[in-house]
Amino acid sequence: MRRALLAAVGVFGALLASGSATAQIDRGILEAMVGPWTVLPTDGRPGCQIDLKIESIGDGMAAVPGPTCKLSLPAMAKVVGWKLDDGETQLVDARGKPQIRFIEDETALLSSPDLIAPKFYLIPRIIGYDHLPPASELAGAWSIGQHGRRPCQITLGPVKRTRDGESGVVMASDACGPKSVAAKLTSWSREDLKVMLWGPDDLMLVFSPAGKARYTAQPGKWSLTR
Repeated sequence: MRRALLAAVGVFGALLASGSATAQIDRGILEAMVGPWTVLPTDGRPGCQIDLKIESIGDGMAAVPGPTCKLSLPAMAKVVGWKLDDGETQLVDARGKPQIRFIEDETALLSSPDLIAPKFYLIPRIIGYDHLPPASELAGAWSIGQHGRRPCQITLGPVKRTRDGESGVVMASDACGPKSVAAKLTSWSREDLKVMLWGPDDLMLVFSPAGKARYTAQPGKWSLTR
């Protein structure tokens, strides 16, 4: 379901880039956006749940933020609707004035106010995934599993800043086996919502959030859980 929603985001993103307004976009694309979403602060604060509706309100459509949004995220205090305009997905007030503007990156992730230093992400709601964990929270022991094989424990070391960015060391337990993929992993980092695990010879596993303390990579093939 989440992959279908993000695919729809990518389609209307292309339309928006050409200057299309909400009223000009195919209803099927708009309907793919309808449903539960989460506004995630990038600083690790709890996210704000918001339901995007198809019913018209002004020149956009209705939106219903969760009851805690006004207190947890002041930027959401006046949000009553949403619309697609000028290359953006906008959460708007009763007059249609944008309160938060999201733009899309190459992976269809919606970021605000820009892609370089985002303060918020807008993602389809993932049950149990209620905040963006900082690297310090991700560090520690995890169970890594490959479909059809017994999971084993790896430890993500503290992240340190290097000339190539921020990354930490990965250490696999003996139970993983010396020839396993887990044993070949050497470093990790966090990129937007994703946990990236690296190793020699271009080895890379990209894990996306799938729930509370749960990530998946190569849909269905790998899991990372606590």
